[in-house]
Amino acid sequence: WGTLRAPDKEMRIESLLSYPELEKYLDPSFKPCAVICTICDAQSKILGLPLLGDYGLVKLYMEDT
Repeated sequence: WGTLRAPDKEMRIESLLSYPELEKYLDPSFKPCAVICTICDAQSKILGLPLLGDYGLVKLYMEDT
């Protein structure tokens, strides 16, 4: 969070996976511009975002800008 210069009113960080007891707190309208995943296989896309970087245990999905 600190690396992302938080707090930043333009930035929003959400968890995409949750326990069933916490799912009521997820925002179904949230559309991420990037996904950082530590539990993903080498999927080519997540939520429509392409795999941009594979760093071993961490995968980055986002449009190449």
